Amino acid sequence: MPDNPSSLDAVLVALETEPLSAALLELNTFAEASGQVELCQWAIAELHGYSGNETYPSYRNLSLQYFDGGGQAIPSLSEQYGSWPVLNGVQQLELQIKHGLTIKPPPEVLDFLSQACDRQVFGGHVNPETLQQLLAAIRTEAINRLGVISR
Repeated sequence: MPDNPSSLDAVLVALETEPLSAALLELNTFAEASGQVELCQWAIAELHGYSGNETYPSYRNLSLQYFDGGGQAIPSLSEQYGSWPVLNGVQQLELQIKHGLTIKPPPEVLDFLSQACDRQVFGGHVNPETLQQLLAAIRTEAINRLGVISR
């Protein structure tokens, strides 16, 4: 990546050819240099993750497979309560892509889920394919946001 601010074309090329985390860093550099505050904030949030009290995009709601302490899947919960916000940053998601991402919901959510299925729920898992889809959605959103700027 060059030391000088990225051009729009360089960012688009990065989004098509580089790992998403590297492309988002380049996008952030471009957004800062061109005074695109909202784009810069979005790129940083995607790169490093969203806090629980921030507004996050709907594509961050992913299907989850719940499991008990023994690692057994609980399909009935996934059918009813399978959507969960995955707020982790792209840098972390790229590290988890091979095996998927295990999520440990807050204790009150685990208690509710455990009561709903009469079984102790340990957590949830997002499979690698779903993580790939999320990364693709973020990449597409970045390209779309750049398209709005270039018009």
